[in-house]
Amino acid sequence: MHLPGLVRRGIYLTIGFIFAVPCAIFQLLYFALEPRRYLRRRNYSAIETPPLLPNIHHEMVDVGNGVSIHTVRTFQGSPTKPTMVLVHGFPEFWGSWRHQIKEFRNEFDIVAISPRGYCLSSKPKGYMNYTTTKLVNDIFAVIQALGVGKVVLMGHDWGGALCWLTAMLHPEVISRLVIACAPHPKLLLKNMDVKQFFSSWYMYVFQIPYLPELIIKAEDYKSFDSMLLNPPLGVRRPGALSQADMDEYKKEIDRPGALTASLNYYRAMMRSTAYGIEDPAMKEAMQRPLQVPTLCIWADCDQALRPQLLYGLGRYVDSLRVEMLKNCSHYAQQDRPEEFNSAVRDFLVGDVS
Repeated sequence: MHLPGLVRRGIYLTIGFIFAVPCAIFQLLYFALEPRRYLRRRNYSAIETPPLLPNIHHEMVDVGNGVSIHTVRTFQGSPTKPTMVLVHGFPEFWGSWRHQIKEFRNEFDIVAISPRGYCLSSKPKGYMNYTTTKLVNDIFAVIQALGVGKVVLMGHDWGGALCWLTAMLHPEVISRLVIACAPHPKLLLKNMDVKQFFSSWYMYVFQIPYLPELIIKAEDYKSFDSMLLNPPLGVRRPGALSQADMDEYKKEIDRPGALTASLNYYRAMMRSTAYGIEDPAMKEAMQRPLQVPTLCIWADCDQALRPQLLYGLGRYVDSLRVEMLKNCSHYAQQDRPEEFNSAVRDFLVGDVS
């Protein structure tokens, strides 16, 4: 490993430890004062939750190298209607698309992908099994397995990042692209300022082994309430996430290996950045403007990935439409589902400027 990469890796870890110190002190004090409460966690595997949606089907797709990807579908067998593929982000699961599945299932055969590490998908050990190259290859393999010409591809957060890259590498299989709260790969660092740097603190903390898992699991995944339910990070619309929804979130992340796998996305990304590890085909694809018609939906109150990350996007996408949702958190498709769905519907039937 070359010296500059080791130095950058050391810097990322140092920043992570600096951000983690207050969290670690709080966790230690909490554990010392209330150990039973701190360690309390329900047995989610024993919790029966009602189906989120009627008439859905779970299917596994073998994408090679011993990895299988879990998909949730609105159809059985082969698609008979235009196909829409959905890819969720961190720390979510396929149910984050429930409003979109309800809205579009009459016109589209819908496939919601659980990327590797999530839900019933394979969870290979080691963070370098979660590089963007491998994650994108999984999505492309699922699309190929559907046996359709082109799909509408939609992604949020990490799912959006992977959809950007899938569209760049394989535009021939995508008719339209919808991205929600996920910056173009060329713009995350380019548009980074002090506010976004501090908003990205968790990416650095996640580089530390074991500690993030301990913090997230503490007191029955109480951190999920901060991430998903409570301002400033969580949803802003009252009732956007019910207790039953939260139980589903916690049940999915509590599967053996799922939490570490989801954090390994960040660990693989930062390690690749530190050592300059790039997929040649991906690097070449990012040099070309994307020609797939694209809708980019953002939330004006996104505290994780701020709206400034949109600046300059038009230089990298030939056919682009941008929609900003008002009074909306990072979890746009759940926080403002009617506005989100309306923007998608207008995009699918209209022209792109």
